[in-house]
Amino acid sequence: MSKRSRAISVLLAVLPLILVACALFFYAISKKLPNKTLYSYHNNQITSMTVLGIIGCCVLALFVCISAAALVLFKPRKGQQCDEQISKSYKTARRGAVITLVLVALGVLFYTVIISGWYDYDPKCFEFSDGEHTVVIEEESWLLGGWGNIYQVNDDGSAQRLSRFSTDDGFRNEGNYDINWHDDSADITYDNGNGGRETVTVKFED
Repeated sequence: MSKRSRAISVLLAVLPLILVACALFFYAISKKLPNKTLYSYHNNQITSMTVLGIIGCCVLALFVCISAAALVLFKPRKGQQCDEQISKSYKTARRGAVITLVLVALGVLFYTVIISGWYDYDPKCFEFSDGEHTVVIEEESWLLGGWGNIYQVNDDGSAQRLSRFSTDDGFRNEGNYDINWHDDSADITYDNGNGGRETVTVKFED
């Protein structure tokens, strides 16, 4: 077994530790670096992704590709004679790759179920336009909380969140808003779920 192959097998053996170290480092810097959120509007739905989230997905994809390649390259071929040392190195490398894939899967599951929300906000979007600007109001609710996110949507489908409002008892306006349009802003009046009406003013971004 060449020194190069031995070094690669050792690297794969500690790949799970490298993954955990990268995750901890990424978590630490994410608390200190600005994290811009990118919004888009397609198929009557607002989606979001942070810049650090995109980088994190790329890093996870890299670990998955390395692990998948290791499982293929370090798989003993039929009829291939390997001495005990090579066979042991192959098993160690494959074990590291499998553990890495399991950690990635658990991390994705944890993020999806726990961090992203094990509860369902059941978002519904309502689109409004004055011919010059397009506004999308995303209504969400959970238990006794209700709220709405107001987005400005561009022609290419990208969006910016302009403001946010809340309602009582999980109340939803179901798209019933009074909007007063201006050249660079809009006044949006909504029911607050407590028998009253409130107005939020949003300024459009260039």
